[in-house]
Amino acid sequence: MKRPTKVTLDQHTCRIQWSPKEIGRLSQGYRVSGDHEPGLIRIGPGLSRRYEKITLLHELLHEVFNRARVKLPMKQEEYVLNNIDEWVYLMLRDNPALVAYLTEEAS
Repeated sequence: MKRPTKVTLDQHTCRIQWSPKEIGRLSQGYRVSGDHEPGLIRIGPGLSRRYEKITLLHELLHEVFNRARVKLPMKQEEYVLNNIDEWVYLMLRDNPALVAYLTEEAS
């Protein structure tokens, strides 16, 4: 499946850039896999397909927090998202009937 280049949240569009270059490193030396600013997500190279998807979901959840005006210190927001991103991914991956139900248009 082709990588998405944008995601729409209600009337807001968030662009997704798949960067061929490393995004950065944290002070502890860890590589930054993804980066987010309002309306733009960047995903770095060299990730497994699974981790690439989890990273994209993680960065999209930052965008959801931003749009919902959830205001947490970044350390706390990262803590929350780091503890739920893979679980949300697994729930969506393992339950296609749920995804179909949630995304069907109301009649």
